[in-house]
Amino acid sequence: MGGIQTTPTNSREFEKQTAECAEKHAGVTLDYGYSYCNATYDGYLCWPPTQAGAVVEQNCPTERLSDTSSHAFRKCSEEGLWVGRRPNETSPFGWTNFTPCFPVEVQHLLNLVYDNDDQSTQTKFDIASSTRLMEIIGFSISLIAICVSLIIYTQYRCLRNTRTRVHCSLFSAMLLQVIIRLILYGDQALVRSYQEISGKSVKQGIDNMPYLCESSYISLEYATSVMFTWMLIEGLYLHQVVTTNFLRGEIHFKYYYIIGWGLPVVFTSAWATLTAINYGQRKNRIECWYGYNFHRLYWILQAPRLGVILINFVFLINIMRVLIVKLRHTTTSELVRVRKAVRAALVLLPLLGITNILSMVEGYATSHGIVVFQIWSYVTHFLRSFQGFFIAVIYCFLNEEVKQAVKKHYRNYMAMRSDARRQQRTARACKDFASPQDPGDDIPGCSDETKSWVALRNMRYNSYDCPVANIRQSETAFGAEISTE
Repeated sequence: MGGIQTTPTNSREFEKQTAECAEKHAGVTLDYGYSYCNATYDGYLCWPPTQAGAVVEQNCPTERLSDTSSHAFRKCSEEGLWVGRRPNETSPFGWTNFTPCFPVEVQHLLNLVYDNDDQSTQTKFDIASSTRLMEIIGFSISLIAICVSLIIYTQYRCLRNTRTRVHCSLFSAMLLQVIIRLILYGDQALVRSYQEISGKSVKQGIDNMPYLCESSYISLEYATSVMFTWMLIEGLYLHQVVTTNFLRGEIHFKYYYIIGWGLPVVFTSAWATLTAINYGQRKNRIECWYGYNFHRLYWILQAPRLGVILINFVFLINIMRVLIVKLRHTTTSELVRVRKAVRAALVLLPLLGITNILSMVEGYATSHGIVVFQIWSYVTHFLRSFQGFFIAVIYCFLNEEVKQAVKKHYRNYMAMRSDARRQQRTARACKDFASPQDPGDDIPGCSDETKSWVALRNMRYNSYDCPVANIRQSETAFGAEISTE
């Protein structure tokens, strides 16, 4: 359905329906003083023989997003041939205009996608298909990277501080969004594959499950808003660290949690309520709020997100101003660590901002030619799907504290493993007797070498710990010199 002629992919089914349509109208009496367009089946509806120059219409088919109380139509030309999508184009099969069957939001999308060039339209569909595959790959890689980052930050106690808690909250919001997107994309791909194989339209999948579908998209928008809110907190935290002595006092992180996870509930609830009312008032129930992101109510979510992007850019400008001033007066190690933290933020926050600003201009890109649409599609979907991976790399994998903690754990593990092999036979009894808290000094019958093995083994239990100096550096790396003396 839509702006181009579509038929089922199952050719046998199409041939069967075409034959049935011709048979249905075989006995129709025609006035041979006029030209007529032949009876035809368009893939959804059977159209009767129509007098030249006339427009024929019938109720829209019972398909997804189709309002059966509205009417699809087609026109028979003066020559007795069905008119195509372009005025001067005619053929025995012609073109059915299904646009009135769709909701307003879908009609708007169709107007953006379809133009007077069939090749251009098909190219847009090919681009959309390619970018969807790229998104699935990107989100899958981001999922793995974010999970690894969360494991690292939660396992190594030396990395636990306010800064990394902010990072973990941002990771968690992105993880939630990635999981929901992969579930929705995977479900749509399975349903579409089944339709292509069987040639039948199916009422299966999340998009066809009332309440579950709406809940899925509400959860997706909530997760997206949470991600934006934690982006704001990242910028706010960095701004406070660089411009004030904020970290010298105790930070009440619960307020960050309230803002980061609670504030999006307000915007998402308001949007979901008004959207449900808006779609519920229509004479045809639109499945799964299709096209909701083109409705003006969507700005209830988009406006705060755009505000976050703008505020973060203001923060970054002021941070750079403060650093330039400080660089003229000091070259302390503290300032060096601040610059490292700011450098990461200067890469990530604009990256996230640019990505989401591009997502807001979808309509403009879709309606301004193939080249613009292609560039916009690949850049936007690449950045959006891989942004979780980029954040994990810069905030975790390239972080010096993380690398030192992982190296320390790995060295301890390899040392213990090597020593365990040497002591496997001679220390079996001692290993069974000693507890993790017992260093082996008072274990009867244990040689000095065996006691050394026990000590190395016990190091494994503490391999996630770091020296006190590292804990101090962990906080000061973000710009605050915290004294533990």
